[in-house]
Amino acid sequence: YLGINRAENALRTFINLVMTTLKGVEWWEKFVPQKIKMKHKGRNVQFKRTAESFKNVDDHLISIDVDDLVDVMRMQVKKWEPQHDENIETWLVDGNEKRLFDKLKSQLAVKFDFWDSIFGKYFDVQFLDAWDIFCKNRNHIAHNKPIDKSAYNLMEENVGEILQQIATAEAKF
Repeated sequence: YLGINRAENALRTFINLVMTTLKGVEWWEKFVPQKIKMKHKGRNVQFKRTAESFKNVDDHLISIDVDDLVDVMRMQVKKWEPQHDENIETWLVDGNEKRLFDKLKSQLAVKFDFWDSIFGKYFDVQFLDAWDIFCKNRNHIAHNKPIDKSAYNLMEENVGEILQQIATAEAKF
């Protein structure tokens, strides 16, 4: 449990360091997808009520799921590049909002990819796969599911790999 806690908090710290340094202190408000923002908002940040010393702590990365951390690292800034399509008028008249929405969404072009432009420079290509395994292992432990010595060893190896990757990323940054 201690290793899992260290690894997930190390990634939270690294993301915050990189984003604050490169994109400013308002990076959360400017770039994080609405879905993740709503998840954070819905958590109501219980730890701040319980621990007086955490009242002034920025809780954005602390209160989102570990799976969402990689989603933050893989964010994309998109811009709508409208293209004329005669079907749009028909869909508006017919009330076919789904097709209209899908068409407009397909016209979004990626202007900035955080993984390709920032985070991918600091991590090994296996990091995303290792993090996916880490998230599954972490949830297994967090929900008190039984493990044997073999599973423990695999989880410990995964945590070690994650911590090493984050340490290397910090050194590169």
